[in-house]
Amino acid sequence: MRGKQLNTQTDYTEKGVKNAKHNGLNTKRTQNRDGHTRRSQLERGSKTSIRRASSGTTSNPQIQEKQYRYRRRSNRSGTPPQTKPLVIDANILFAALIVPGRTEELIISEKTTLYAPSHLFIELEKYADIILTKTHRSRTEYDQVLSYIKKHITIITPSKNHTVQARNISPDPDDTEYFAVALACKADLWSNDKKLQEQSLVKVWTTTELIALFDRNP
Repeated sequence: MRGKQLNTQTDYTEKGVKNAKHNGLNTKRTQNRDGHTRRSQLERGSKTSIRRASSGTTSNPQIQEKQYRYRRRSNRSGTPPQTKPLVIDANILFAALIVPGRTEELIISEKTTLYAPSHLFIELEKYADIILTKTHRSRTEYDQVLSYIKKHITIITPSKNHTVQARNISPDPDDTEYFAVALACKADLWSNDKKLQEQSLVKVWTTTELIALFDRNP
């Protein structure tokens, strides 16, 4: 994550890759724990400024097929979309870009609503060349997948109060912004870093735990 040395970042990436090596995802929607949509969750924080990623389609055939499959399954239920709000950390995104699989599918699934601090994509750009050496994707495919993933992540600038509160609870100072966004959006945190679970205010989910959760509640 932000401010950490390259070898630390790479180690986390490899952990994320391990969690990403799965196939398939049941994406029929279930009702969110608090029943709120993305907009109602964010409008509670009047001091939180929001920049939404633009909507659009992708030219990548594999992603188009996944998107179609998810929409078709969710439409069978005939219920309005209800998703789980999560703040995604950098290493989860790195894993999704390196290995196609369930991490990538969770990101673009309609069962998740994803938020991130502004430095997430700055961090990604910093390590793009390293990611490309670890993936079988071509540069063109990598850019297409990244562009599509970005449309599923909302960038949040948390308020000063949320940042101060996050600084008091974050087990790692480098991860303060992730906790600040989680507090601003009333969301959980998606990270494979077990150290972040050393606090009780924000629920932290690993990729394996999220897969198991959605498999139990199709």
